[in-house]
Amino acid sequence: MNLSTSEILRNTNYGLEIYAKILCHHYPDEIVLKLSGKSCETTKNPYNKSKHTLCIYLVDDVFYFNDLENIDLKGDPFDFAELHYKCKGDELLHLICNDLYLKKSNYPQSSCELPKFSLFKQPITNTFPLQTVDINAVYQIINNEIHLEPVKKLRSITDEKLARKY
Repeated sequence: MNLSTSEILRNTNYGLEIYAKILCHHYPDEIVLKLSGKSCETTKNPYNKSKHTLCIYLVDDVFYFNDLENIDLKGDPFDFAELHYKCKGDELLHLICNDLYLKKSNYPQSSCELPKFSLFKQPITNTFPLQTVDINAVYQIINNEIHLEPVKKLRSITDEKLARKY
């Protein structure tokens, strides 16, 4: 399924999830965004030596970004994604759709409604679901290469307490 930029924005909270996905890639064990009203607190910028200079803010239903030190680092979520994926156009949109699970499943649709699950972000005490997905999306998430290494590491931990902590 090829999504347009407007559809991607609508399905990613005006592009905010694009920033979150990319920032989580660079800083996997950190809280990468803190939203307050129509803007996020200044956060680390992976494209400016990880300095706390990245500003993300909402204007006309799109989250834009700029860097406090480098005036050339600015734009919309797709400009930010270009820095990460190092591509443009349809290839960029395709990668965003895959990484954020926006692609429709290739499985045949049944006449009955599939069970839905709520996905939550870490930590385990989080009570606000990130999104609701059906069983096909859960299957795609589990089989995504992004999760391959953490799953292997978890399986290699033999101590139950350490495994739970991980």
